[in-house]
Amino acid sequence: MFGYINVNTCNLSEKEKNLYEAYYYGIVKELRSRIGIRQRIVFRSDMAFLNILLEGIYGTRTKKEKYNLLRFAPFKIVSKKVVYRGKITEYVAEMNIVLAYHNYLDDWRDERCICKKLFCDCLKKEYLKIVKKYPRQIKVIEKNLMQLSIYEKNGEDNIELVSQTVGEMVGEIFAWKEDQYYEELKMLGFYIGKLIYILDAYVDFEYDMKKKLYNPLTKIREDAGSKEDFESMCKIFMESLKQECSKIYVKLPIFMHNEIIENVLYSGIMYDLG
Repeated sequence: MFGYINVNTCNLSEKEKNLYEAYYYGIVKELRSRIGIRQRIVFRSDMAFLNILLEGIYGTRTKKEKYNLLRFAPFKIVSKKVVYRGKITEYVAEMNIVLAYHNYLDDWRDERCICKKLFCDCLKKEYLKIVKKYPRQIKVIEKNLMQLSIYEKNGEDNIELVSQTVGEMVGEIFAWKEDQYYEELKMLGFYIGKLIYILDAYVDFEYDMKKKLYNPLTKIREDAGSKEDFESMCKIFMESLKQECSKIYVKLPIFMHNEIIENVLYSGIMYDLG
């Protein structure tokens, strides 16, 4: 994940903010119980949305717990947080570890930064356990990450083709179980995955051009002519993907947390772009 799947807090009530935070820190606590302080190099805020989405559909029994959140600057402060944890939290935390492992592995291969290698190594044992538990998801993730790497090394400029790899990967992660919700969740994840990949490329475009780095939007920028036309084309493209997400969302039997889920889908993901 890229850190773009967030809530727009301006449009949430205090009750909804507290609920979102309870799931957010539930994942943090789950990771902490599994890998200790390594959770600091693993946790991605995007995963809170997946937790809430799956809970809204499956309604699995979650435990209400307390979590002592430590802060170290300027003094050591302990704040008690109410958190929710359950089977879905476990799954989301495990997928979080998988994505972090591959992210650091990819960075090590590209940058040869020794700290990324160390991060990768310290997650490997936990990662191998998850491989055995979720072979379907891992197979799709590894296959598409490999294909994405090939596209990037070859300078592939077909944004549909490149973003599809991330879409398929995120889609398989969203599909927790192979049941009656499998296809819809997979397609929702597919379009969200494509959207956040293109959004990430859009946000990084100017930097990538200055540093002469790969960016899949290069051809679109060349074809657009002006910067304004390029921005308009990208935003229209991303908006169309958001609309596809909305079409699938209304088909899902979500009976809890609708307000938070809709907040993310309709105003959270692209909120920073204005």
